[in-house]
Amino acid sequence: MPSEMRPVQRYFEDLGYQTEAPLLAGHGGDHHDLIATQWIDWVASAREALENLLTRTDKVVVMGLSMGGTIGALLAHEKGDKVAGVVMLSPTLCYDGSNLDNLFHQKFLKSQFLRDVCHFFVATVPLVGERCYWTETPPYGLKDERLQAKITRSVEEAKAGGNTKFGLFRTYFASLHQMKLLTDKFRSIAADITSPALVIHSFEDTLASFANATNTFQILGSTDKRLVGLTGCDHVMTLDLKRDQVCELAGAFTKRICGQESESISASLADAAAMTDEGIAAAATAMTEEDIAAAAAFDKNKRRIEARARARKNKLVPEGLTIELCHHLCDESAHNWSFTTHEHCRFLDHQQDLRAHMVVRSGEKIQSITPIFLTDRKNIILGYPHDRWHEDHDYQVGEHQTMTLLKNFLSNLKRSMKARKICLKDDTGRFVDHKKQKPRQKQKPVQKPLQKPITEVEAKQLVSARAE
Repeated sequence: MPSEMRPVQRYFEDLGYQTEAPLLAGHGGDHHDLIATQWIDWVASAREALENLLTRTDKVVVMGLSMGGTIGALLAHEKGDKVAGVVMLSPTLCYDGSNLDNLFHQKFLKSQFLRDVCHFFVATVPLVGERCYWTETPPYGLKDERLQAKITRSVEEAKAGGNTKFGLFRTYFASLHQMKLLTDKFRSIAADITSPALVIHSFEDTLASFANATNTFQILGSTDKRLVGLTGCDHVMTLDLKRDQVCELAGAFTKRICGQESESISASLADAAAMTDEGIAAAATAMTEEDIAAAAAFDKNKRRIEARARARKNKLVPEGLTIELCHHLCDESAHNWSFTTHEHCRFLDHQQDLRAHMVVRSGEKIQSITPIFLTDRKNIILGYPHDRWHEDHDYQVGEHQTMTLLKNFLSNLKRSMKARKICLKDDTGRFVDHKKQKPRQKQKPVQKPLQKPITEVEAKQLVSARAE
């Protein structure tokens, strides 16, 4: 099992779900093992685990980190209705993060043209892919300094000739080329994926920019999809400081997809609560050893979840900002939206063009809900009062300014949707481009006219006049 997915697997097992966390072909060994495999082999490893899980349950949600999310989406397209939902964590269509700037000779990987040239040489001259590599440097896709130090020590030991868990943190171009073929396949079938989807990405991702998330969200064909942008974590979010929030978001999505199972569990609990003492005694005598073991395991998992919640409450984790783009509001957001519609009533005449809602959260508190419309000219309209947009979002949480993150989020969304511009609708009904807000002009100080110097004769006359 990959170590990156261990916290997520433990979380879902505590909730009572059956899980499979396969180690993909070629992974877990050295670079020779990975180079010897192709993207088809990686998908085959995940397919085998999925088919094994389908023999035990009829409703499955696939989840993957980075490239694993792309593989999960391919399996969702392949299996159709057998896959109830897809969770893509830090989806990576290409490596274009700030980590590439740490080494000068790796900056060219941020250029699409130079990446295409590189893939051409790898495809035609296999020796290039086996000799050239990309070295990942700190922070290794993590904000957790403890894990960064651990990986750095391991890499130093590997450079000295030691056999360590992490190795030299190198990715050879042959493997990057296979990843490119995998993402090309995903792009070609993404519009046909109809399973509900959850995409989670960090604004502070140093390996893959946030544009990867908006592009993935845009090309997915699902009508029930949700994009969540986080702060306080990096690329490997399942191990980083926000891993608990990531697990909770994925858990809430899974519970919503598997709503019938949750209702049956609630009904069973209600029936148990309504039982009399005689009924409880009769049920206890009829329980088998398997039932007793299952009840003990459920009670143990419940205590673990409660203990983890208490530890998370006491742990000093910085409060972060979350920007969520969704087609269907969750219950809490829908409750807030019902009170907000009175303020946004002048935008409801465009309800037929409503594409999504954008929800801004500070910690667990909802700060604002903005409906997003798309006109025929591909102008993105934010249904928010123009005179309150800057005022309501001009605040800082931790080290992040909300307005800066909103501009990053919306600009990436604009490029993904190939829209012309993003506008705010003011009180007069006019659409105003939020990027063209003119700052208030400072009033120029009034300069006093310079006085003409007086002559000596005029000075004597002035003195004599004052003496009289």
